[in-house]
Amino acid sequence: MRIKKILLWLPIIILILLTGIIQINTSDVGANATVITTPVTVSEIQAHQLQDALAKESDPDTVKALQEKLEPVEKMLKLQATAQSLPTPSLKEICENRILEISPKTIPEMGIFAVREDFLATQNLKINNIFRGLYQDQIVEIYAGHEYPDDQKGLIIVSIESLGVYEYFFDPTPAGTLEIVSENNLRLELKTGSGDIRFFDIPSMQFISSADTVVKSIILPPTPTPFIDPCAQFDQP
Repeated sequence: MRIKKILLWLPIIILILLTGIIQINTSDVGANATVITTPVTVSEIQAHQLQDALAKESDPDTVKALQEKLEPVEKMLKLQATAQSLPTPSLKEICENRILEISPKTIPEMGIFAVREDFLATQNLKINNIFRGLYQDQIVEIYAGHEYPDDQKGLIIVSIESLGVYEYFFDPTPAGTLEIVSENNLRLELKTGSGDIRFFDIPSMQFISSADTVVKSIILPPTPTPFIDPCAQFDQP
């Protein structure tokens, strides 16, 4: 009977002893553990590697070379630490220290112009000349020519950079490359490679049969929202 009681208590005693041993080992590990900080930036990693190399190196020339590499890295880390310790400047403080660069807005010359031989050649195009004018307060450029390799496929391109417009318009009755001859009230007269005459109306963005054809103008897409300067609120009127 006594032996049975001992056998019943034996697992409990062993469990208590094991728990005590685990707690003692855990305390020892905690007391002897060393906190190691891991470098998080490239500069910190580089400095850590150079410091390790210096600690292991004994050759004077190599030590000097390592120190010369380590010096600017440590300087950079000190500057970063100083910057991080400073209070974050307010938007007003940042704006007060900015340098204003006012560049006059240049308006390009309007009219019909020749172009370089290779103008838009990377887009498989041969452009003979261009027209530049104003429509709905936007600068419009018209490029006249043809596509490679088919020099019979005349076209014009309407480009309005401020609105992101860049559209091809092919001659509805192809007769060779197109060239701008004249412009009257945003209506272009063009000559084909075969000597025929074509007309293109810029406000309606279409070829028309004659210079007197009446067509409805299109409404251009809205101008993109301009960049809002966050410092404008602090500028003096």
